[in-house]
Amino acid sequence: MPETDIADLKSRLYNLHIESIPSIIERHLLHLEKNELFVPFLTYTDSEYQMHLKWMLTALIKGIFIHNEEFTSCMERIEDRGFKQGHDFAGQRAIPHQLLPLLAKSLRQAGNSVIQNLIKEETAENKLFFLERWGHAANSLMIGVLSGYFSKQVTDLKELSIRDPLTNLYNRRYFYHCLETEVLKAKKGQYPLSLIMMDINDFKEINDQFGHHMGDELLQQIAFFAEKLKMNLGFRFGGDEFVFLIPGHTEQTAYQLAGQIDLYLRSWNEKVSLAYGTICLHADAVDNIDHYLRLADERMYMNKRNIKQ
Repeated sequence: MPETDIADLKSRLYNLHIESIPSIIERHLLHLEKNELFVPFLTYTDSEYQMHLKWMLTALIKGIFIHNEEFTSCMERIEDRGFKQGHDFAGQRAIPHQLLPLLAKSLRQAGNSVIQNLIKEETAENKLFFLERWGHAANSLMIGVLSGYFSKQVTDLKELSIRDPLTNLYNRRYFYHCLETEVLKAKKGQYPLSLIMMDINDFKEINDQFGHHMGDELLQQIAFFAEKLKMNLGFRFGGDEFVFLIPGHTEQTAYQLAGQIDLYLRSWNEKVSLAYGTICLHADAVDNIDHYLRLADERMYMNKRNIKQ
């Protein structure tokens, strides 16, 4: 359609379309209310969802009236915005993925119904233009929403697979993936990379005397204190054994960080202490990590013997 005709349609119909948004939302929600599967969703997210709907429909309508040369880039922006909305849906656990196609179908039908009524006096050419634009914009939005939703779910599943469920630190399997990345970054950036190994002194006795609940809380406290110190690459190797990768730190400064966690833990419970050992990783660490871990382990147990003495 020529740009002059689009401009004429916009001057006559744009405001009417914007004013129709509440009607589209009302039709859409009435349709969802008839399906009992949507009752929990509407009960807990109704006002927030209506706000998002208003924003999305406004973006769609703006897209209908945009100039031809800008239409493709506008659809890309609508898809990007839909991606963010879908990502938020997944993060909030607001709606099961099985219901998303029904949600999309309902919104499309409500929009088509209202818009067809607005353009019923238009020529066949204009009607076709509007419906094609509406369909294209709605498709872009829903592709974005679905992509964002499932992208978030995939990301969450990956996080679950690499995290320790008790402490939310990374698990041992993920350590080897991070190690290679951090060694390469340290080599490229020419900064030191150190490793801390630590465990809780007399952890078995603590569990036996106070119960496993106390032991679990201790493990969580270590993760909490490490986070406060911005030790972001922590790994639970199993039981009460932890490993931390510390970019930008020498053995000495890494040892001081471990000492701070020990002090935090002692202030939290004076009967608890840590044993820890540190070692600086060099460029060969990826191929010889077992050697480095063994050295850190020996230093940790030397520290443990010194504490007991």
